Amino acid sequence: MTKKIVVYLPFEDQQAIIQLLKQIPEADFYLYGPGLSYDDKLGHVHTRPISRSKFKHDLTTAEGVMCNAGFELPSECLLMGTRILAKPLIGQVEQLSNAEALKVLNYG
Repeated sequence: MTKKIVVYLPFEDQQAIIQLLKQIPEADFYLYGPGLSYDDKLGHVHTRPISRSKFKHDLTTAEGVMCNAGFELPSECLLMGTRILAKPLIGQVEQLSNAEALKVLNYG
């Protein structure tokens, strides 16, 4: 069974993320982002429009999450025990601090 990974990086180029995720066949990626539509024709990369209910469902059934290093989504992942790969937004000091805290605490 492949790993289910939720990806939410709304400030990144979504097409560039798709191309990157296509190179990692060891997981099924569920990419939520602005301007994306529901698409399962990309193999192991599944694009999704922003949807609170569907995102919550995918989040609760995921083994891992790739997201920015903000506060809310990483906090939810920590509470659920879900692994996190966090990418701080450039120029956001609080995100750099959050990412460093995840690293130091071995949560990210």
